[in-house]
Parts: sequence; C-alpha cells; structure tokens
Amino acid sequence: MGYMSTIANDFVYEYTNEYGSKKLAKILSKVENSRKTKSTLKQLENLRVCPNHNDIVTTILSIPYFMFANKITVAMGSVFLIELWDEQINNRYRIAGNSELMSLHYDVMNNCGRMV
Repeated sequence: MGYMSTIANDFVYEYTNEYGSKKLAKILSKVENSRKTKSTLKQLENLRVCPNHNDIVTTILSIPYFMFANKITVAMGSVFLIELWDEQINNRYRIAGNSELMSLHYDVMNNCGRMV
C-alpha cells in the first residue's frame, strides 16, 4: 500500500501482534472485495475529494463483516480503506498531502474509539 502515517503503521503493528496476521489479512480482504468499498472509492474519485472520517467509518460499517465487529476491528478496516483511497485515487490526483492523511487516520481512530 501507499503512504501510511506513523500512527496507522503503529496501529497495524499492534493489531498484528494482538490478533495475528491471518485476522489482519481477512480484514484487508473484506475491505478490498466489498462492493460498498468499490462504490465509495468510485464516488470519491468522481468528485476528486478526500474522504472524511465519517465517509470512511460509514463505509466500513456498511460491510456485513464489520457490522457487529469490535471498535478495534472497525478501526483496522478504516485504516485499510484510507490506504486503498490513497493508493488508487490520491496517488493519481494528488488530492491530499501527508499531513491530511495523518489527520484522517487520527480522526478515524479517534472516532472509532468513541463507538459504543
């Protein structure tokens, strides 16, 4: 994947240590193969805008695998969705810089931390 902020890198590392690489791979697969992910990425590409934390988390929560998942798993799926957007859209159109991506990662993880 493309640029990943230090906070996101640390989160992926900690998640892998806690839950294992198989669970991490499953989350990535669910995000990558979701029709909702593809639809959201297409909309963002057409509009050529950077997603906000609500766009990201709402998309992840609309994927059946994540509907009843714990907040850590939702946050991990959200990190992967940001990375997909960065790799597939942002790298092509240069919509957001590193500081915006770092802020987005922070906002998503902060938002997931407040989930009930």
